[in-house]
Amino acid sequence: MKNFVIAVMLFTSSINSSFGSHEIGGEITARNIGGLTYEITFNHYYDTTGIGAIVYEYLCINDSSGSWILTDNIALTPAVFSINGFQRLTYVDTVTFPAKGFYNIGYQDCCRYSAIANMGGGNTNIFIKSLLYADSTNSTPYFLTPGILFAQLNDTFSYNLLAFDADGDSLEFSIDTPLVNLFNSCWGLGIGHSNYTFPPSDPTLPFSINSQTGQITYLPTIQGYFQYRAIVKEYRNGVFLGSIERDMPILVGNFTGLNELTNKQDITKIYPNPSNGTITITSPATIDEIKISNLLGQVIYHTKPNQKN
Repeated sequence: MKNFVIAVMLFTSSINSSFGSHEIGGEITARNIGGLTYEITFNHYYDTTGIGAIVYEYLCINDSSGSWILTDNIALTPAVFSINGFQRLTYVDTVTFPAKGFYNIGYQDCCRYSAIANMGGGNTNIFIKSLLYADSTNSTPYFLTPGILFAQLNDTFSYNLLAFDADGDSLEFSIDTPLVNLFNSCWGLGIGHSNYTFPPSDPTLPFSINSQTGQITYLPTIQGYFQYRAIVKEYRNGVFLGSIERDMPILVGNFTGLNELTNKQDITKIYPNPSNGTITITSPATIDEIKISNLLGQVIYHTKPNQKN
């Protein structure tokens, strides 16, 4: 029997958020829908406190030579994922590229929130990019789970990016410095933030990612908001075909009670995964809702058990 990977979203109790600025993070993906026409999706992670959702965002797209450029006005869809005061706003548009080849897709805005602790203070701009090789056989990878993460202070944090490539291409994972753009524009490739440091951790288990599986692990030692940038590169028969990135924070807290516990990966257990059809989910916190999706992102099971197991 064929195994399949399951993406499970658990919704438990709430933690309130408070950011000085609205930019939390995001990712950009591209799905081929025929020929050189692509559905471009921008997942924009956002703190909407005091700021309404923006109906349109702007992506800058250019070829590798810079001879073809497009400012894409990308529209908000009804697909909004919310947890603990954060929102993932999904913007979608269709773009037809003029020829086969590599294309940069970028987003830039101000400002990152001021509470961020590992970038020398927030309020710098945010730059998110993807690199697409456009032809009739290729789509970028995409993430099966949302990127809003919480970690328990002084406890092992373990999280898998769950990136999937519908074309069956090989994926390679890495982490790097989040990007800014000194030219205040989404054109270009962006540069690493000059004051960035990786999330603080115990030296016995530093912040790292498994390059083959996409598993992020570390032992957090300081409370606060800590940004990271994960990069997923795709290869076909050893040939590089582009990359996507996720720029996101991890909230590290000292969650002492079950009512304060949200998405605590090391004690919420889901097994086996991959599965041949049956899984077990256990958690010390009451699980309000479970959604199980297949590799195509389709919800195949949805329940509201309001219990721990």
